Amino acid sequence: MKLNYVLTLLFVLNISLLFAQNPLLLKNKDFERTQNFEILPDKNYTFEQILTDTSLVFIKNPEEVDFQKTKESDYYWVRCSIKNNSPYSKQMYLSVFPTIENTLYTFDFENNTWTQTTTGLKVADYQRQPNVFPCLFRANSITTFFTKVNVEYLSKQPYPVPITLSLEKKHVFTEKEQFMLILWISTCSVLVFFFLYNTYLFFIFKDRVYLYYLIILIGSLIYITSVRNHTNIFLPIKWLSIEVMSNGSFFFFDSNAVVIRIGLILILMGITKFTCLYLKLATYLPLWNKILTYLLWICVCYSFLLIGLILGANYYNIYLLFLENLLIGIVILSILCVGILSAIKGYKPAKYFLIANAFPLLITVALVIYFFLYEIVNGIGVKVYLIPSLAPNIAILSQTLAFAVALVARVNLIKDQLKEKQLESQKLEAENEEILARNKYIELENEYIMTDMITAVNNKAELEEKMKVEINQKEELEKRIEQEAKQKADLQAKLEANQRELTANSLYLYQKNEMLTNLQKQIGNLSYKDTTTQNREGIREIKSTIKNDLRLESDWDNFKVHFEEVHPNFFKELNEKYPTLTKYEIRLSAYYHLNMTAKEIATLLNINPSSVHKSRSRLNKKMEAIDKEN
Repeated sequence: MKLNYVLTLLFVLNISLLFAQNPLLLKNKDFERTQNFEILPDKNYTFEQILTDTSLVFIKNPEEVDFQKTKESDYYWVRCSIKNNSPYSKQMYLSVFPTIENTLYTFDFENNTWTQTTTGLKVADYQRQPNVFPCLFRANSITTFFTKVNVEYLSKQPYPVPITLSLEKKHVFTEKEQFMLILWISTCSVLVFFFLYNTYLFFIFKDRVYLYYLIILIGSLIYITSVRNHTNIFLPIKWLSIEVMSNGSFFFFDSNAVVIRIGLILILMGITKFTCLYLKLATYLPLWNKILTYLLWICVCYSFLLIGLILGANYYNIYLLFLENLLIGIVILSILCVGILSAIKGYKPAKYFLIANAFPLLITVALVIYFFLYEIVNGIGVKVYLIPSLAPNIAILSQTLAFAVALVARVNLIKDQLKEKQLESQKLEAENEEILARNKYIELENEYIMTDMITAVNNKAELEEKMKVEINQKEELEKRIEQEAKQKADLQAKLEANQRELTANSLYLYQKNEMLTNLQKQIGNLSYKDTTTQNREGIREIKSTIKNDLRLESDWDNFKVHFEEVHPNFFKELNEKYPTLTKYEIRLSAYYHLNMTAKEIATLLNINPSSVHKSRSRLNKKMEAIDKEN
């Protein structure tokens, strides 16, 4: 405590010297950058030495400091005094460039002590923006603070780097952070919603296109989280690689940059595989399918090689990143070319695919043009910061929505395939009904043949019995037996022929039924995927039409031929006796002549049994009337 009091006293005694150093006047700007401060190379000084040792001379900050030439120290002390002429205290956020690892020392007048805060790219402080210090500038007073700046990485660079201070009003900084948080949460919410919905569709349709769309969404979530440094909040791991450019600016590669590349790799893999499956490149454009696959793996391998080179060998070069971006651009252009070629070949979903890729690209270009042509002209401010911040989010969301539209077009294609399957099923149903009718006819014919065979057998037995009794009529009986045997052989041959035809038709029917069953399962699956009531009613109509459309005319002609073989002159005598009978009534008379039941006749004529009874009643009345007239 005594040391704190001594330091406080020394700070108050030295304040007059600070006044003489022409302090920076705090202006009423949202954002301000300055180089009006003093620097001192660090020689392992303590902060107490910095405050008390008058032999330590701070020099005016040069425009650029060549840390490679000086090599005086890995740290520099920065002293700055800021005067607030306003009658109100101002809360602002201070940033010190370079932003590697900076420690800020400020005096806390309430607790009467110096406080220190450390932040930067190398510090895991769980903040979205590194190297941002909250500061309070009291009303009508001068505030002095010290910053210990780490320049270890810069001493190995070939170009000098400027040291600058930036001040930003608290409400401006808070507004930006709130906007970035809301933008991140809203974008992630939309992506999560699409991810859950399309996961449900993937398990329904079992279509790998949806799987790669889910990979795109996962990559988008990772990219959106890391592109605006939100991973710094969740990822405490920190490493750094820096390259200084000739103009004094430097590019750095840290853990957040690794996460960004992982997200981009997932997006690129998902889009490429999505393209190959969606456009059926393996079938329609096999050469382009191989080209896209090879380009994808070259790009992915290069990205991982770049990450390993930077993290393992600590070698960072901006041209390596340029080559990576060039490879990504080549893959994207190849995807667009494939979409155009597919559209030229007349593949219907290709136009939706082109929209899904071109739409986010046009939006991104429009935002960039707006940023450069409008916002920069109107000055640097919060709006300038917000517009480019929106670009990746809008690009990701627009691509997500456009790809969803492309997937809807794919669902419509599945519906068209379902209709084709339904037509094919209708055709097979008709063929199946025809075979069933043919088999029914063959079964009836076989029954008649079996009856004739039984009769022939009985006749043969009677003849054999007569041969024992009537020896004198042996020759005549032998002739009759020979005739009966021949008749039996003919009937047996006819039966075997009909039996072979029945067997062949039964085998054909089995194959048709098996094919029809598979088609019905496909229709059921497709119908289940498409849950619209209109398509379900259409499928029921198709099944009802197939069931009721029986082809009986050709079967009746075949039936008459076989019927007349068993009952010759039946139709001739019937027409002579009842010339006014209709074709339907003649058919009904033939069925009754065979002693068929009403149910069997109803099955053959595809009518209800009650209608058979009515028709029989009308037929009997008509015949009775003709008999009375004769």
